[in-house]
Order: sequence, then structure tokens, then C-alpha cells
Amino acid sequence: MRKLPAIQRQSGNQVVTVFPEVRSAKGCWTKHTGYMFRPRADYVLWFDLRGSRVVISNLFVFQTLDLVFLDEARRVISIRRSFRPFTPACRPPRTTAYLIEVPAHLDYTLAPGDTLIF
Repeated sequence: MRKLPAIQRQSGNQVVTVFPEVRSAKGCWTKHTGYMFRPRADYVLWFDLRGSRVVISNLFVFQTLDLVFLDEARRVISIRRSFRPFTPACRPPRTTAYLIEVPAHLDYTLAPGDTLIF
């Protein structure tokens, strides 16, 4: 997993850092495993889902996650909070281009319609 610059939220003229530690799940293996078999993580995972139709699974993930779905313009489409460990499937909204998996214990402020910079 490759480290990326922080993800920020644009709010009017202000830019606020939302997630300071971000890692990219770019390769096939990392996209498939994500947080699997990791007891606890203090970073978020960013997935590029453009051109693919996926089902998100939380099997063998030992922590609760929040899933943040973004469109091509990097606007938040929806947030699925408290995606519990060992949940078999979650289908993202059809227009999803990016996914950010956030460990539920991390504190952040986002709402549908917010634009992210990364």
C-alpha cells in the first residue's frame, strides 16, 4: 500500500484536512484484501473504482468501517456508517468512482455533497 497526501474537504474558501493518513489500494491484491486480517488500523484506504462494478465485503475484517462513496467529481455521494466485521456484502451506488474505507473509531466530519481534494 502506497501512502498518499492527506484528503481534504473544501468548504467555501476553507480547506480542512479530513484524513491526514491515507493509503492507496491500487493493485489487484490490495484492492481485494484491504483491511483483511489487520487487527486495527489508524489510516484510511482509498480505492479507485472507475470502470469496475464491485461488491464490498467485510469478511475477515476485524474492525467496523465507515464507507464513503464518491463520484467522478470527488463529491460525497453517500456514507455507509458502521459496516460491521464479517458482513458479506455491500453494493456501492451506481455512480461511484472512488471509495474511502474509514475505520469507525477515527473522528471525521463529512456529509453527502461535500467535495474532497486529493
